[in-house]
Amino acid sequence: MAIISTALWLHSASAEPSKELAAAMQQLAADNAADRQSAQDSIVQMGRDAIEPLQQLIATTKDVEQLTGAQAAVARIQEQALVGATYVTLKMNNATTEAIVNELSKQAGVPIKYTPNGADQAGSFSVNIDHQPLWTAVMEVCRVAGLNVAPRNGNLLALGRGGMDLSGPRIIDGPFMVIAQGISTNSNVQLAQPANINRTTNIQFSFFSEPKLRISQHPFNVKLSEAIDDTGRSLLLPAQNMYDHYGNDNQLVWQGSSQLAVLDPPGKRIARLKGQMTLLAATKTEMIEIADIMTAHNVTKSAGGQTLIVKNVTTEPGSTEVSLNVTILVSPDRGNLGYSLAQNIRLLDADGQALQHTNSSGGGSLTKLEYKINYNKRTYDGEQKLVGDPTKLVLPIVVETRPVELNFEFKDLPLP
Repeated sequence: MAIISTALWLHSASAEPSKELAAAMQQLAADNAADRQSAQDSIVQMGRDAIEPLQQLIATTKDVEQLTGAQAAVARIQEQALVGATYVTLKMNNATTEAIVNELSKQAGVPIKYTPNGADQAGSFSVNIDHQPLWTAVMEVCRVAGLNVAPRNGNLLALGRGGMDLSGPRIIDGPFMVIAQGISTNSNVQLAQPANINRTTNIQFSFFSEPKLRISQHPFNVKLSEAIDDTGRSLLLPAQNMYDHYGNDNQLVWQGSSQLAVLDPPGKRIARLKGQMTLLAATKTEMIEIADIMTAHNVTKSAGGQTLIVKNVTTEPGSTEVSLNVTILVSPDRGNLGYSLAQNIRLLDADGQALQHTNSSGGGSLTKLEYKINYNKRTYDGEQKLVGDPTKLVLPIVVETRPVELNFEFKDLPLP
Protein backbone atom coordinates (compact mmCIF):
# COMPACT_ATOMS: atom_id res chain seq x y z
CA MET A 1 0.00 0.00 0.00
CA ALA A 2 1.57 3.28 -1.13
CA ILE A 3 1.06 6.47 0.86
CA ILE A 4 1.14 9.68 -1.16
CA SER A 5 1.39 13.20 0.23
CA THR A 6 0.12 15.98 -1.99
CA ALA A 7 2.55 18.56 -0.53
CA LEU A 8 5.03 19.76 -3.12
CA TRP A 9 8.73 19.09 -2.80
CA LEU A 10 10.00 22.62 -2.28
CA HIS A 11 13.59 22.63 -3.37
CA SER A 12 15.54 25.28 -5.20
CA ALA A 13 17.96 24.26 -7.91
CA SER A 14 20.50 26.64 -6.40
CA ALA A 15 20.97 28.20 -2.99
CA GLU A 16 22.42 31.35 -4.61
CA PRO A 17 19.72 34.04 -4.34
CA SER A 18 18.91 36.46 -7.15
CA LYS A 19 19.65 40.15 -6.63
CA GLU A 20 15.96 40.81 -6.00
CA LEU A 21 15.72 37.99 -3.43
CA ALA A 22 18.94 39.02 -1.68
CA ALA A 23 17.69 42.60 -1.38
CA ALA A 24 14.32 41.48 -0.03
CA MET A 25 15.93 39.15 2.55
CA GLN A 26 18.10 42.05 3.72
CA GLN A 27 14.99 44.23 4.01
CA LEU A 28 13.48 41.70 6.42
CA ALA A 29 15.76 43.34 9.01
CA ALA A 30 14.47 46.88 8.31
CA ASP A 31 13.52 49.09 11.23
CA ASN A 32 10.09 49.87 9.76
CA ALA A 33 7.44 47.14 10.12
CA ALA A 34 5.77 48.10 6.83
CA ASP A 35 9.10 47.68 4.99
CA ARG A 36 9.61 44.26 6.59
CA GLN A 37 6.11 43.17 5.56
CA SER A 38 6.63 44.44 2.02
CA ALA A 39 9.85 42.43 1.78
CA GLN A 40 8.15 39.30 3.05
CA ASP A 41 5.33 39.72 0.52
CA SER A 42 7.87 40.12 -2.30
CA ILE A 43 9.73 36.98 -1.23
CA VAL A 44 6.53 34.93 -1.12
CA GLN A 45 5.76 35.99 -4.68
CA MET A 46 9.10 34.50 -5.76
CA GLY A 47 7.85 31.06 -4.75
CA ARG A 48 9.81 27.90 -4.13
CA ASP A 49 13.08 29.27 -5.58
CA ALA A 50 13.32 31.33 -2.38
CA ILE A 51 13.09 28.36 -0.01
CA GLU A 52 16.72 27.24 0.13
CA PRO A 53 18.21 30.76 0.45
CA LEU A 54 15.66 31.47 3.19
CA GLN A 55 16.60 28.30 5.03
CA GLN A 56 20.27 29.33 4.94
CA LEU A 57 19.33 32.77 6.23
CA ILE A 58 17.32 31.20 9.08
CA ALA A 59 20.35 29.11 10.06
CA THR A 60 22.79 32.05 10.11
CA THR A 61 21.03 35.34 10.93
CA LYS A 62 21.37 36.92 14.37
CA ASP A 63 18.64 39.49 13.71
CA VAL A 64 15.36 38.56 15.40
CA GLU A 65 13.16 40.48 12.92
CA GLN A 66 14.98 38.96 9.96
CA LEU A 67 14.69 35.47 11.44
CA THR A 68 10.97 35.88 12.14
CA GLY A 69 10.30 37.27 8.68
CA ALA A 70 12.23 34.50 6.94
CA GLN A 71 10.39 31.80 8.90
CA ALA A 72 7.05 33.40 8.09
CA ALA A 73 7.97 33.63 4.40
CA VAL A 74 8.88 29.92 4.26
CA ALA A 75 5.58 28.99 5.91
CA ARG A 76 3.61 31.14 3.47
CA ILE A 77 5.42 29.71 0.42
CA GLN A 78 4.75 26.17 1.62
CA GLU A 79 1.10 27.03 2.21
CA GLN A 80 0.79 28.56 -1.26
CA ALA A 81 2.46 25.53 -2.82
CA LEU A 82 -0.12 23.30 -1.17
CA VAL A 83 -3.40 25.18 -1.71
CA GLY A 84 -2.52 28.51 -3.37
CA ALA A 85 -2.11 29.49 -6.99
CA THR A 86 0.87 28.24 -8.98
CA TYR A 87 2.55 31.13 -10.79
CA VAL A 88 3.91 30.73 -14.30
CA THR A 89 6.25 32.77 -16.50
CA LEU A 90 6.35 31.85 -20.18
CA LYS A 91 8.38 33.95 -22.59
CA MET A 92 8.69 31.86 -25.75
CA ASN A 93 9.02 33.07 -29.33
CA ASN A 94 8.24 30.99 -32.44
CA ALA A 95 7.81 27.82 -30.39
CA THR A 96 5.74 24.78 -31.29
CA THR A 97 2.52 24.12 -29.41
CA GLU A 98 4.04 20.98 -27.92
CA ALA A 99 7.08 22.90 -26.62
CA ILE A 100 4.84 25.57 -25.06
CA VAL A 101 2.62 23.02 -23.32
CA ASN A 102 5.66 21.06 -22.12
CA GLU A 103 7.13 24.21 -20.53
CA LEU A 104 3.76 25.04 -18.99
CA SER A 105 3.65 21.55 -17.49
CA LYS A 106 7.20 21.86 -16.16
CA GLN A 107 6.51 25.14 -14.38
CA ALA A 108 3.15 23.93 -13.05
CA GLY A 109 4.85 20.89 -11.52
CA VAL A 110 2.06 18.59 -12.78
CA PRO A 111 1.49 16.67 -16.02
CA ILE A 112 -0.27 18.78 -18.65
CA LYS A 113 -0.86 16.76 -21.79
CA TYR A 114 -0.99 18.09 -25.33
CA THR A 115 -3.45 16.07 -27.41
CA PRO A 116 -2.96 17.03 -31.07
CA ASN A 117 -5.07 15.87 -33.96
CA GLY A 118 -5.25 16.56 -37.66
CA ALA A 119 -7.18 19.79 -37.17
CA ASP A 120 -4.50 21.43 -34.99
CA GLN A 121 -2.97 24.65 -36.21
CA ALA A 122 0.47 24.07 -37.71
CA GLY A 123 3.45 26.34 -37.24
CA SER A 124 4.93 28.21 -34.31
CA PHE A 125 3.50 30.57 -31.73
CA SER A 126 4.75 33.14 -29.26
CA VAL A 127 3.61 33.62 -25.67
CA ASN A 128 4.52 36.32 -23.17
CA ILE A 129 3.26 35.49 -19.68
CA ASP A 130 4.92 37.08 -16.65
CA HIS A 131 4.26 35.58 -13.22
CA GLN A 132 0.58 34.79 -13.73
CA PRO A 133 -1.65 32.18 -12.03
CA LEU A 134 -1.69 28.82 -13.79
CA TRP A 135 -5.25 29.19 -15.10
CA THR A 136 -4.43 32.62 -16.57
CA ALA A 137 -1.45 31.03 -18.32
CA VAL A 138 -3.53 28.06 -19.52
CA MET A 139 -6.18 30.33 -21.04
CA GLU A 140 -3.56 32.47 -22.77
CA VAL A 141 -1.85 29.40 -24.25
CA CYS A 142 -5.24 28.16 -25.43
CA ARG A 143 -5.98 31.53 -27.04
CA VAL A 144 -2.64 31.76 -28.83
CA ALA A 145 -2.55 28.17 -30.08
CA GLY A 146 -6.27 27.67 -30.68
CA LEU A 147 -6.68 24.98 -28.00
CA ASN A 148 -9.30 24.07 -25.40
CA VAL A 149 -9.18 22.49 -21.96
CA ALA A 150 -9.96 18.78 -22.27
CA PRO A 151 -9.74 17.03 -18.86
CA ARG A 152 -8.62 13.39 -18.93
CA ASN A 153 -8.89 10.63 -16.32
CA GLY A 154 -10.07 12.70 -13.39
CA ASN A 155 -7.44 15.28 -12.51
CA LEU A 156 -5.18 15.08 -15.60
CA LEU A 157 -5.19 18.39 -17.48
CA ALA A 158 -5.04 18.10 -21.26
CA LEU A 159 -5.05 20.82 -23.92
CA GLY A 160 -6.33 20.02 -27.40
CA ARG A 161 -8.67 21.00 -30.21
CA GLY A 162 -11.69 19.36 -28.62
CA GLY A 163 -12.79 19.84 -25.05
CA MET A 164 -14.94 22.36 -23.23
CA ASP A 165 -16.47 25.63 -24.32
CA LEU A 166 -14.65 28.21 -22.18
CA SER A 167 -15.96 31.33 -23.88
CA GLY A 168 -18.24 32.48 -21.05
CA PRO A 169 -17.37 35.16 -18.46
CA ARG A 170 -14.70 33.88 -16.10
CA ILE A 171 -12.83 34.78 -12.95
CA ILE A 172 -9.67 33.31 -11.45
CA ASP A 173 -9.36 33.00 -7.68
CA GLY A 174 -5.97 31.61 -6.67
CA PRO A 175 -5.83 27.98 -7.86
CA PHE A 176 -9.42 28.06 -9.15
CA MET A 177 -11.16 29.24 -12.30
CA VAL A 178 -14.93 29.77 -12.49
CA ILE A 179 -16.80 30.19 -15.78
CA ALA A 180 -20.43 31.35 -15.91
CA GLN A 181 -21.86 29.06 -18.58
CA GLY A 182 -25.53 29.96 -18.90
CA ILE A 183 -28.69 31.40 -17.38
CA SER A 184 -32.16 29.96 -17.91
CA THR A 185 -35.63 30.80 -16.59
CA ASN A 186 -38.17 28.08 -15.84
CA SER A 187 -41.93 28.39 -15.29
CA ASN A 188 -44.10 25.89 -13.47
CA VAL A 189 -47.92 25.90 -13.21
CA GLN A 190 -49.76 23.77 -10.65
CA LEU A 191 -52.80 22.57 -12.61
CA ALA A 192 -54.84 22.09 -9.45
CA GLN A 193 -54.30 25.79 -8.80
CA PRO A 194 -53.77 27.46 -12.21
CA ALA A 195 -53.10 30.81 -10.64
CA ASN A 196 -50.13 29.33 -8.76
CA ILE A 197 -47.29 30.03 -11.20
CA ASN A 198 -43.71 29.57 -10.01
CA ARG A 199 -40.80 31.03 -11.93
CA THR A 200 -37.12 30.61 -11.10
CA THR A 201 -33.89 31.51 -12.81
CA ASN A 202 -31.05 29.00 -12.82
CA ILE A 203 -27.42 29.98 -13.40
CA GLN A 204 -24.87 27.32 -14.33
CA PHE A 205 -21.14 27.39 -13.64
CA SER A 206 -18.10 25.31 -14.52
CA PHE A 207 -15.43 25.11 -11.80
CA PHE A 208 -11.78 24.26 -12.42
CA SER A 209 -9.13 23.49 -9.80
CA GLU A 210 -5.40 23.18 -10.33
CA PRO A 211 -4.46 19.48 -10.70
CA LYS A 212 -2.14 19.65 -7.68
CA LEU A 213 -5.08 20.28 -5.33
CA ARG A 214 -6.92 16.97 -5.84
CA ILE A 215 -10.31 18.21 -4.67
CA SER A 216 -11.91 15.31 -2.84
CA GLN A 217 -15.30 16.91 -2.16
CA HIS A 218 -17.23 19.76 -3.72
CA PRO A 219 -20.85 20.97 -3.58
CA PHE A 220 -23.01 20.99 -6.71
CA ASN A 221 -25.28 23.69 -5.27
CA VAL A 222 -23.48 27.01 -5.32
CA LYS A 223 -23.79 29.32 -2.33
CA LEU A 224 -24.50 32.92 -3.38
CA SER A 225 -23.97 35.74 -0.92
CA GLU A 226 -25.21 38.52 -3.19
CA ALA A 227 -27.22 38.79 -6.41
CA ILE A 228 -28.43 42.25 -7.44
CA ASP A 229 -30.28 43.08 -10.65
CA ASP A 230 -29.95 46.28 -12.67
CA THR A 231 -32.74 47.92 -10.65
CA GLY A 232 -30.96 47.32 -7.34
CA ARG A 233 -33.25 44.47 -6.17
CA SER A 234 -31.98 41.27 -4.59
CA LEU A 235 -32.43 38.06 -6.57
CA LEU A 236 -31.51 35.72 -3.71
CA LEU A 237 -33.98 33.03 -2.71
CA PRO A 238 -34.54 32.51 1.06
CA ALA A 239 -33.17 28.93 1.15
CA GLN A 240 -30.60 29.02 -1.64
CA ASN A 241 -27.55 29.03 0.64
CA MET A 242 -27.84 25.39 1.71
CA TYR A 243 -25.31 22.82 0.50
CA ASP A 244 -27.38 19.69 0.08
CA HIS A 245 -25.52 17.65 -2.53
CA TYR A 246 -21.81 16.93 -2.66
CA GLY A 247 -19.56 15.25 -5.19
CA ASN A 248 -16.70 12.96 -4.12
CA ASP A 249 -15.28 12.30 -7.57
CA ASN A 250 -11.75 13.81 -7.39
CA GLN A 251 -12.34 15.64 -10.66
CA LEU A 252 -10.37 18.55 -12.08
CA VAL A 253 -13.57 20.10 -13.44
CA TRP A 254 -17.10 19.99 -12.05
CA GLN A 255 -20.42 21.69 -12.69
CA GLY A 256 -22.52 23.67 -10.23
CA SER A 257 -25.63 25.81 -10.27
CA SER A 258 -27.74 28.12 -8.18
CA GLN A 259 -31.31 29.39 -8.36
CA LEU A 260 -32.33 33.03 -8.39
CA ALA A 261 -35.71 34.65 -7.91
CA VAL A 262 -37.72 36.04 -10.84
CA LEU A 263 -39.07 39.45 -9.90
CA ASP A 264 -42.08 41.28 -11.28
CA PRO A 265 -41.31 43.17 -13.38
CA PRO A 266 -38.11 41.26 -14.20
CA GLY A 267 -34.80 42.99 -14.51
CA LYS A 268 -32.69 42.89 -17.66
CA ARG A 269 -29.30 42.12 -16.17
CA ILE A 270 -27.55 40.80 -13.06
CA ALA A 271 -25.55 43.82 -11.95
CA ARG A 272 -23.47 41.90 -9.37
CA LEU A 273 -23.26 38.25 -8.36
CA LYS A 274 -21.06 36.98 -5.53
CA GLY A 275 -20.59 33.42 -4.38
CA GLN A 276 -18.30 31.12 -2.46
CA MET A 277 -17.90 27.48 -1.59
CA THR A 278 -15.84 25.44 0.82
CA LEU A 279 -14.04 22.53 -0.82
CA LEU A 280 -12.06 19.68 0.66
CA ALA A 281 -8.59 19.16 -0.80
CA ALA A 282 -6.79 15.87 -0.25
CA THR A 283 -3.53 16.26 1.66
CA LYS A 284 -2.78 12.54 2.07
CA THR A 285 -3.81 9.55 0.00
CA GLU A 286 -3.35 5.82 0.45
CA MET A 287 -3.32 3.67 -2.66
CA ILE A 288 -4.87 0.26 -3.17
CA GLU A 289 -2.91 -1.66 -5.80
CA ILE A 290 -3.60 -5.17 -7.14
CA ALA A 291 -1.11 -6.72 -9.56
CA ASP A 292 -1.89 -9.44 -12.12
CA ILE A 293 -5.43 -8.12 -12.17
CA MET A 294 -6.63 -10.37 -15.01
CA THR A 295 -6.19 -13.44 -12.80
CA ALA A 296 -7.47 -11.84 -9.57
CA HIS A 297 -10.27 -13.80 -7.93
CA ASN A 298 -11.77 -12.77 -4.58
CA VAL A 299 -8.73 -10.62 -3.79
CA THR A 300 -9.22 -8.27 -0.82
CA LYS A 301 -7.25 -5.06 -0.26
CA SER A 302 -7.82 -2.25 2.24
CA ALA A 303 -6.58 1.31 2.68
CA GLY A 304 -7.74 4.33 4.63
CA GLY A 305 -10.46 2.35 6.36
CA GLN A 306 -12.08 1.25 3.07
CA THR A 307 -11.98 -2.25 1.56
CA LEU A 308 -12.07 -3.39 -2.05
CA ILE A 309 -12.84 -7.00 -2.96
CA VAL A 310 -12.13 -7.91 -6.59
CA LYS A 311 -14.38 -10.86 -7.37
CA ASN A 312 -13.19 -11.36 -10.95
CA VAL A 313 -12.22 -9.74 -14.23
CA THR A 314 -13.80 -10.97 -17.44
CA THR A 315 -13.22 -10.42 -21.16
CA GLU A 316 -14.02 -12.25 -24.38
CA PRO A 317 -11.23 -13.55 -26.69
CA GLY A 318 -10.30 -10.85 -29.19
CA SER A 319 -12.49 -8.25 -27.48
CA THR A 320 -11.26 -4.84 -26.33
CA GLU A 321 -13.88 -4.77 -23.55
CA VAL A 322 -13.02 -5.70 -19.96
CA SER A 323 -15.46 -6.06 -17.07
CA LEU A 324 -14.48 -5.78 -13.40
CA ASN A 325 -16.75 -7.14 -10.67
CA VAL A 326 -16.10 -5.74 -7.21
CA THR A 327 -17.50 -5.40 -3.71
CA ILE A 328 -16.78 -2.15 -1.87
CA LEU A 329 -16.95 -1.99 1.92
CA VAL A 330 -17.12 1.58 3.21
CA SER A 331 -16.55 2.63 6.82
CA PRO A 332 -19.79 3.93 8.45
CA ASP A 333 -18.42 7.47 8.81
CA ARG A 334 -17.79 7.65 5.04
CA GLY A 335 -21.14 6.26 3.93
CA ASN A 336 -21.42 8.58 0.92
CA LEU A 337 -18.10 7.46 -0.55
CA GLY A 338 -18.98 4.16 -2.24
CA TYR A 339 -20.07 5.43 -5.66
CA SER A 340 -17.04 7.72 -5.87
CA LEU A 341 -14.66 4.84 -5.11
CA ALA A 342 -16.22 2.73 -7.87
CA GLN A 343 -15.74 5.54 -10.39
CA ASN A 344 -12.10 6.07 -9.39
CA ILE A 345 -10.91 2.48 -9.91
CA ARG A 346 -8.42 2.43 -12.79
CA LEU A 347 -7.03 -0.47 -14.79
CA LEU A 348 -3.53 0.07 -16.18
CA ASP A 349 -1.59 -1.81 -18.83
CA ALA A 350 2.10 -2.75 -18.53
CA ASP A 351 3.15 0.74 -19.67
CA GLY A 352 0.94 2.48 -17.10
CA GLN A 353 -1.66 3.52 -19.67
CA ALA A 354 -5.24 3.56 -18.40
CA LEU A 355 -8.08 1.69 -20.03
CA GLN A 356 -11.13 3.81 -20.82
CA HIS A 357 -13.88 3.63 -18.19
CA THR A 358 -17.11 3.23 -20.19
CA ASN A 359 -19.91 2.59 -17.71
CA SER A 360 -20.81 0.90 -14.44
CA SER A 361 -23.87 -0.60 -12.78
CA GLY A 362 -24.68 -1.71 -9.28
CA GLY A 363 -25.39 -0.36 -5.84
CA GLY A 364 -26.25 -1.48 -2.34
CA SER A 365 -26.24 0.00 1.12
CA LEU A 366 -24.17 2.93 2.36
CA THR A 367 -21.49 0.58 3.67
CA LYS A 368 -21.56 -2.30 1.17
CA LEU A 369 -21.89 -1.96 -2.60
CA GLU A 370 -21.65 -4.39 -5.51
CA TYR A 371 -20.49 -3.01 -8.86
CA LYS A 372 -19.80 -4.21 -12.37
CA ILE A 373 -17.46 -1.69 -14.00
CA ASN A 374 -16.79 -1.81 -17.73
CA TYR A 375 -13.61 -0.64 -19.47
CA ASN A 376 -12.33 -0.60 -23.03
CA LYS A 377 -8.77 -0.95 -24.28
CA ARG A 378 -9.68 1.38 -27.14
CA THR A 379 -9.17 4.86 -25.70
CA TYR A 380 -9.28 8.40 -27.00
CA ASP A 381 -6.54 10.82 -26.02
CA GLY A 382 -6.61 13.39 -28.81
CA GLU A 383 -6.67 10.45 -31.18
CA GLN A 384 -7.98 6.93 -30.87
CA LYS A 385 -5.48 4.31 -29.75
CA LEU A 386 -5.39 0.79 -28.36
CA VAL A 387 -3.70 0.17 -25.01
CA GLY A 388 -2.50 -3.20 -23.76
CA ASP A 389 -4.20 -5.77 -21.56
CA PRO A 390 -4.70 -4.60 -17.97
CA THR A 391 -1.95 -5.73 -15.61
CA LYS A 392 -2.72 -3.69 -12.49
CA LEU A 393 -5.63 -2.10 -10.62
CA VAL A 394 -5.12 1.16 -8.72
CA LEU A 395 -7.53 3.01 -6.44
CA PRO A 396 -6.60 6.13 -4.45
CA ILE A 397 -8.24 6.50 -1.03
CA VAL A 398 -8.23 9.99 0.50
CA VAL A 399 -7.34 9.75 4.20
CA GLU A 400 -6.61 13.39 5.09
CA THR A 401 -8.22 16.58 3.80
CA ARG A 402 -8.26 20.27 4.52
CA PRO A 403 -10.87 22.92 3.66
CA VAL A 404 -10.12 25.39 0.88
CA GLU A 405 -12.22 28.47 0.12
CA LEU A 406 -13.24 29.50 -3.39
CA ASN A 407 -14.71 32.97 -3.96
CA PHE A 408 -16.03 34.53 -7.15
CA GLU A 409 -17.78 37.66 -8.38
CA PHE A 410 -19.39 38.39 -11.74
CA LYS A 411 -20.83 41.67 -13.00
CA ASP A 412 -23.25 42.67 -15.74
CA LEU A 413 -24.64 39.28 -16.75
CA PRO A 414 -27.71 39.33 -19.06
CA LEU A 415 -30.98 37.87 -17.79
CA PRO A 416 -33.21 35.86 -20.16
